[in-house]
Amino acid sequence: MLWWIGSGLLVAWLILLIVHPRGWIHLLLLAGISVLVVQIAAYRKTKSALRNDN
Repeated sequence: MLWWIGSGLLVAWLILLIVHPRGWIHLLLLAGISVLVVQIAAYRKTKSALRNDN
């Protein structure tokens, strides 16, 4: 689910950057990257935990 949210924030940032640039739009970029970093960390933790169970 976080993949969708992070990707959506990045797409929204790109569209708003082109269509209607404002000063606060870069917060969408930071939020999208942050959400994707959290998701990648959770995915790697889950993946390594599944490997250790075997």
